[in-house]
Amino acid sequence: MRQEILQLSKHTMIYGVASIIGRAVSFIMLPVYTRYLTPADYGVLELLSMTIDIIAMIAGIGITSTVFKYYSEYENIEEKNDVISTAIIMLIILSSITATLGFIFSNKLSQLVFGQIDNANYFMLFFIIYFLQSVNIIPLMFIRAMQNSKLFISISLIKLFMAVFFNICFLVLLKMGVTGILYSTLLADFIVGLYLVIHTFRRIGFRFSIYKSKKMVKFGYPFIFASLSSFVITYSDRYFLNVYSTLTIVGVYSLAYKFGFLMGYLTVGPFLQIWETQRFEIAKQDSALPIFKKVFLYLNILIISLSLIISLFVKDILTIMSAPSYHEAYKIVPIIIVAYILQAWTFYCNLGIYIKGRSKYMAIAYIISAISVTIFNFIFIPKYGAYGAAWATVAAFFILFFLTNIFSQRFFYIDYGWSKQLQMFILAVLIYLLSAAVEIQQIVISIGKNTILLLLFGILIYRFFLNEYEKSIIMQLIRNPMSIAKIVQ
Repeated sequence: MRQEILQLSKHTMIYGVASIIGRAVSFIMLPVYTRYLTPADYGVLELLSMTIDIIAMIAGIGITSTVFKYYSEYENIEEKNDVISTAIIMLIILSSITATLGFIFSNKLSQLVFGQIDNANYFMLFFIIYFLQSVNIIPLMFIRAMQNSKLFISISLIKLFMAVFFNICFLVLLKMGVTGILYSTLLADFIVGLYLVIHTFRRIGFRFSIYKSKKMVKFGYPFIFASLSSFVITYSDRYFLNVYSTLTIVGVYSLAYKFGFLMGYLTVGPFLQIWETQRFEIAKQDSALPIFKKVFLYLNILIISLSLIISLFVKDILTIMSAPSYHEAYKIVPIIIVAYILQAWTFYCNLGIYIKGRSKYMAIAYIISAISVTIFNFIFIPKYGAYGAAWATVAAFFILFFLTNIFSQRFFYIDYGWSKQLQMFILAVLIYLLSAAVEIQQIVISIGKNTILLLLFGILIYRFFLNEYEKSIIMQLIRNPMSIAKIVQ
């Protein structure tokens, strides 16, 4: 069991570095974005992105949700390569058709979303970006399946440098605003995508299996409804805020939401990069259940710790790095963070549904949650604005987690050790409330106060949530941080 967990830790750390690199551009450029883009510009970008995401979820017919399942089912390398090549070709065809239709109807989309056709050119650029990113998805999944984490992090570094360079050129030097952001994204995706497609087809060959494509579509199509429902849960509040408030509120709320995404990008995202490829293999082992329980404990230590860090320091971060018009976003961030802890639990606890191939149950859980969040948005956003939107999101993610866990446990029961997990969550909430109760305006003193509280949380985790072997590993790392390389080998 230790070997599996150490290997998971190793690849999670590597993918974590890649995720940090991939998302660093947003925070490196935050002072630039908030000075060269107005909150309304942020709102426009958010609504553009959400609209394209809806279309992509329908057009993709759930293909990406099937790749790791079928890749892991085959033992023969030729069969595995068939899965990857078939998925790439299917996405190229589907995204080409979708992008072409998007160009044709860009005026109507702009009128529908913004009430005017002035933003039609933005939609055209976004559809090109959508095509490029769709083509890139499967090659990146192939790199993960091969556990080639070094190549993955190299690609992330290259894309970061290009994104920073292009953002400075188009946004700062040429002052192109929203258009500059879109050009920057387009160019970086094109260059990276060209390499990924060539590299992948050279490795696996260009082949298409009608049989495998049918299997992927059959298992994947319920994920269309799950993905659309996930979009409703995550993004529908922006549309409600746009109707019941202003684009400025949408922009501030979207910035707050990015900190929820940040928690996912730095913890759950890197973990899932390797976990989605390995959990099916672990499930075949006799020692699977203890591994699943222990990994879940470690995952919660990671996500709850980072969630507390973000919640404690977000006010100071925004004060230092953003324009005053964005500062109020800090009040919403901890609520969004809770929602994304629930989402992380959902991702981890859905294994039984995947193992048994019962994808319709994922769709059912997501649809019920999407209907719930729509009702909550209607009730709470007109009265409570951004706060209503945030709490509606928490409620929806709780429903999603509850239903997913119930369904999954029916097919593959796992003891997750919920008593310990919930104690850890409650401890983090109490630490945050203590910080919020003692508000300090001086940034340096505020950072010092929150650092002390964070250390207190760490000490309590060490004392009450780790066994003696785990404590010895922690002490070894404290004495010699470089020993981490030896530990995970």
